[in-house]
Amino acid sequence: DLKWTKAADGSQTLAQCPLGEGKVDWPQFFSALAKANFIGPMTLRLEYDPKDDLAAARKDLAFLKKHRDAAYRGQ
Repeated sequence: DLKWTKAADGSQTLAQCPLGEGKVDWPQFFSALAKANFIGPMTLRLEYDPKDDLAAARKDLAFLKKHRDAAYRGQ
């Protein structure tokens, strides 16, 4: 996921962030996968710098599963 952050000079840049805290429309993303009957693997990568890698991975994985399950339940 990505969000806009403001630098010290006032410029804005995109920064990686935990899933669900940025600009990605996750329900729409998973809905598109479900409509396409996607059944392949998913890869989870932490591109941001969490304080606790394992806790962040668990939280992001639970987030992905929740949205995947919601999208595919309607299929």
